[in-house]
Amino acid sequence: MVDISDKVLSARVARAQGKIFMDKKTIKLIKDKSVSKGDVLTVAKISGIQAAKKTYESIPMCHQINLSFVDLSFLIETDCIKISSVAKTNEATGVEMEALSAVSNAALTIYDMCKSVDKNMSIGDVSLIKKTGGKTSHNTNYRPKVGIITLSDSVFSGKNKDLSGLILSEGFRDSGCIVEDTIILPDGSEELIPTIKEWSSKNVELILTTGGTGLGSRD
Repeated sequence: MVDISDKVLSARVARAQGKIFMDKKTIKLIKDKSVSKGDVLTVAKISGIQAAKKTYESIPMCHQINLSFVDLSFLIETDCIKISSVAKTNEATGVEMEALSAVSNAALTIYDMCKSVDKNMSIGDVSLIKKTGGKTSHNTNYRPKVGIITLSDSVFSGKNKDLSGLILSEGFRDSGCIVEDTIILPDGSEELIPTIKEWSSKNVELILTTGGTGLGSRD
């Protein structure tokens, strides 16, 4: 299994599709809900959703992920039923296999429910149609929690305004980040290290220091 410990969480979406080819009489039975085993497409949809949720159990090297959404739709054509799926997550790895599993198992369920009336069915054209997230989009979707520490004797004493801290805060907020904490400390403050440790324990992911107009003995 691939180690994804260092990968960034991002919103990921995958879409897949496939077809099950069958006799026109079988298609009519499905449309009329006359198949003896029950409502074929409803059962197939449930099967596809369940398969997506259990993908990691049937594909050995597939990671177990938290799915935020799975859905399937069916388009009845003259000689086949087209199956489409969409799967979504906010994880460190993609959701392609879940989308493909949904389509594949839905097709197998249709096959199972109709095999007594149609011996010539075939499943094909199963493919991934689209995926988003991960390396292709995490730079736009991922927003860290930010903490900003201004280190300045003059700002701490109230002599000057904290202009650089304000610019950073506004810039990160405008880009969609959460500015979790801000603080003003004097140069050489003994509170710097404890503050960084405290913020880190609160899952502040990006901590920046700013302030001062030049280097001095206490910077």
